[in-house]
Amino acid sequence: MKLEDVVRRRLPKCVGETRITETEHKDNRILENEWNKAVDEWNILPTLLLDKKDFFIETIKLDYSDKKTKTPIKNVYFYRKRNPTDGIKIKDYEKSSLLPEEYTEYVGRVYYTKKSDKEERDAKECFRWWRLSKDRMCMILVFDQEEFRGNWRLITEDCPSLDHCGIIEVRSCKVLSGEWVLYEGPHYKEPSYRLQDPEYRNPEAWGPNGNTAPALSVKRSTESVL
Repeated sequence: MKLEDVVRRRLPKCVGETRITETEHKDNRILENEWNKAVDEWNILPTLLLDKKDFFIETIKLDYSDKKTKTPIKNVYFYRKRNPTDGIKIKDYEKSSLLPEEYTEYVGRVYYTKKSDKEERDAKECFRWWRLSKDRMCMILVFDQEEFRGNWRLITEDCPSLDHCGIIEVRSCKVLSGEWVLYEGPHYKEPSYRLQDPEYRNPEAWGPNGNTAPALSVKRSTESVL
């Protein structure tokens, strides 16, 4: 069964990789707990629910020292166009001066075990949101239907025209971090509405006098950018 899974490419998919500390590498429970907490926070969409049991964490130490081991490039063969079947090894004086004498790096990878393309995409979005939140990036989750339904996108930069960001309009949204301003017209055309609450279930929630028009562009406030 395991061989069949390999042949049919039914393998866990890496949904993200990030640099970690040596402490997190030695005890991967630290990274696992952070990821489980991120999944719990991500499960805010009524149509989406990621299960923590469908993931596993792997921590890896990448290191190389010319003093301890042979230079990896010595095991690489090169081929010329005029003789494509004859492999040659690179000479020492041809090695790049950029080849490091020594380095050590630790990375953490999150794997998704279920065989669902849609859920795999959501898992990758969850990983992306998790890393952005750790870097304190401005983030807003926008939906093209009221009550946080329909198509959705996680936006982290100014978007002068929402159709360029993979969604046509905004009829509800959740401010995850930073301060944002919605505009009824594309390219930040007025009227505009500054978002001061974490959730807006419909346009009436951010617009005065019973506003029902969707937003067509969104921008980070000056305070958030600074």
